[in-house]
Amino acid sequence: MEEGRNRDVIAAVLFAMGGAVDTEALARACGCDKKTAAEAARELLLQYKDADGPLLIREYDGSFQMCTNPKYYENLIRLVSAPKKPVLTEVVMET
Repeated sequence: MEEGRNRDVIAAVLFAMGGAVDTEALARACGCDKKTAAEAARELLLQYKDADGPLLIREYDGSFQMCTNPKYYENLIRLVSAPKKPVLTEVVMET
């Protein structure tokens, strides 16, 4: 059961951090050694890959990062390239 908990902790850390997180930091978060953390992160990587969902885990030189599955890039580009409605602050509205 500890392995499952380590995977859950790693998923939470990767989601919250947003960027790549090294194995040493993952081990600290899980309260385990680096080898165990790396194994759990690789299991999580495979789990996300097999699910073929919107998120993936990538490994970069001893660090892991949660990222968007490339098959959703077009949707994200549509979102970010949509014209943005200007937001008026209270100061601007008073003027």
